[in-house]
Amino acid sequence: MASSIWKFITGYVRIKLEGLKLDTFTNDAISQGVRFDDLRRQSHSRMTASVSYGQLKDLRHMARNRALRITVQQQRGVPVLARRAAGRPGFLAGAMLCLLALMAVNLFVLDVRVVGDQADARLLASVQAKAAELGIVPGARKATLDVERLSDQLMLEVDGLSFASVYVRGVRATVEVVPAAAIPELLDRQIPCDIISTRDGVVHAVNVYEGEALVKPGDVVRRGDVLVSGHVAAADGTVRTVHARADVLCTVWYEGVAQARIRSVQLRPVGPQAQRRAIHYADYVIELGEVTQSPYALSIETTTRTYLLGAAMKGPVLVTTLWQQVQTVEQHADLAQACVLAEQRARLAAYSRMPQGVQVEAWNVSYLSGNGQLRARVVAQTLEQAGLPRAIQ
Repeated sequence: MASSIWKFITGYVRIKLEGLKLDTFTNDAISQGVRFDDLRRQSHSRMTASVSYGQLKDLRHMARNRALRITVQQQRGVPVLARRAAGRPGFLAGAMLCLLALMAVNLFVLDVRVVGDQADARLLASVQAKAAELGIVPGARKATLDVERLSDQLMLEVDGLSFASVYVRGVRATVEVVPAAAIPELLDRQIPCDIISTRDGVVHAVNVYEGEALVKPGDVVRRGDVLVSGHVAAADGTVRTVHARADVLCTVWYEGVAQARIRSVQLRPVGPQAQRRAIHYADYVIELGEVTQSPYALSIETTTRTYLLGAAMKGPVLVTTLWQQVQTVEQHADLAQACVLAEQRARLAAYSRMPQGVQVEAWNVSYLSGNGQLRARVVAQTLEQAGLPRAIQ
């Protein structure tokens, strides 16, 4: 990467070699210290390559007594750009001023956003107000924002948060929040209430301390059904309302489904690699070579980005894209391992649906295969409290 930057700074030319015995000529040139970049054979009598300006002179000197011709196709690099701009001092001065202005602006926060997928507008507004008090405002210097300390302060000073994170990308500061889970409000013992079901399941046991049970063990209940009523009939036929109290245990089932591959197509690297280097800045792109897209029918692409002026300045970016030629290879997985993997994933999916602290009494696992996939379905059986008081309207 550093050599590519140096190559662009010093300048290079894209040349075409035409003639016979090109392999002999290039081997002789390499043995004398000439470095060819992106050397390609177009035909048995034609090659293209990139070399520096100094090595171009050496190549022409070596080709004097040989039956071949060297043609310059393109010239690239800082020297070429400098020659083009040499007669335009106003353009150079304006470009430098623009670059300095962009670098100066990039030292400050220009936009502040507060995001939270599950947060309501009231919570987002209070977080934004507190963030402004802490100095997260447009115009703040990025160097003065201690994002870890600010995240901790937001967690301490804003009620109703379970998570807060402050991060800065470019000229935008983002405050990401997650609201705390709502805690069921406890009813006063003087308020008449029913006990309602919080789960879909089958009643396992009912212990009523006050109120009248409407269900018995073995009954199927749905979320929201009344389990114990706060309306109690007296011996004289009158009905009074009480604050129902009871322990209701229900058997609840949670399902998890996941897949694992038993037949897959893998990509195996073969053959050479191709590389593209370009400098990106704003809407401008400066190519550092001729390759702009993958020359292979099937390839794996990896991209790296390097800030030439440092990550803090966010200036020009050197983008290096590497294409590795690959071929497809079909592989078959071990069936027993696939069963274990699919079952583990399905159990995790079931656990994600359970309340915290719930103990699983039994697991039921089944498998189904097809289309190169093994599908595991698990059903977890739990025993849990399923009653919640609800005030009688």
